[in-house]
Amino acid sequence: NAHGVFRSTDQGDSWTLTGMENVDVRTLLSYTPEKIFAGAWFDGAFRFDPTAAAWSPSGLPATHVMDLTANGSGEIFAATHGRGVSRSTDGGVTWEDFNDGNISGGVWSLALSSEGYLFAGTSGSGIFRTAAPLVTTIDPGIAMRPARFVLEQNYPNPFNPVTNFGFRISDFGFVSLKIYDVTGREVATLVESNLPAGEYRYQWDARGQASGVYFYTLTSGEQRQTRRMILMR
Repeated sequence: NAHGVFRSTDQGDSWTLTGMENVDVRTLLSYTPEKIFAGAWFDGAFRFDPTAAAWSPSGLPATHVMDLTANGSGEIFAATHGRGVSRSTDGGVTWEDFNDGNISGGVWSLALSSEGYLFAGTSGSGIFRTAAPLVTTIDPGIAMRPARFVLEQNYPNPFNPVTNFGFRISDFGFVSLKIYDVTGREVATLVESNLPAGEYRYQWDARGQASGVYFYTLTSGEQRQTRRMILMR
C-alpha cells in the first residue's frame, strides 16, 4: 500500500508524515543526516530535503527501485526491476547503468562488503558481484568527524545461513543488537550488555529460520539504527 514516508525524532514514540502519500515506496537510504533517499515502484528515486521537509525526484529515470545503498566515497547504487543496477556519483543528480552487461532480470537487493565488493541479488538469476572491489575515497566531511555510532551492512547479504555484523559506538554504555522478522517478531539477540567505545563484530547462524527478509537493530543509549538483510536458501 502507498501511504507515504513518516519520520520520527523521538526514537519512534511519535511519527510525522513527510510526504510521498501517493508513491509506492519500497526502500529508504540515509547515509548522513543530510542525504536521505527513497526508492519507489514506478517512480524511480527521490531525495529528502530536511530543511524544507520535502521530497523531490533525484534524477533517476522512472523505473522500479527495490533497494538503495551507498559507499564511503558517496556513490549511490540503486537496484531496479528492469534496468539492473544504476549508479550516481553526484548525490543523485544524474545516474548511469552499472551492469557491464552481466546482470539479467530484476535486481531486488544490494549489499556492500567490508572489502568493497558490491553484491546484487536478482529475481531468478542468482547473485552477482563486482569483479573487483570498488575504489573508494574518504569523504573529507566524514573523515573530519569524530568516531560515531555506525551500524554496517551485514555481509554476506543475501546469506545462507551465516552472516556477519559490524558496528561502532563512540561512548561506553548499554548496547543491544537484535534481529526481527518482517512481522516485527524478535528472532535473535546477539548483544545485550554494557560495552566500551570501539568497533565490534558478531555473527548470526540463521539455521532453523525461514527464507525471507529480516531486520537487525542496533541500540546504544538514545541512538538506534536498523538495516535490512535477506536469508536466501
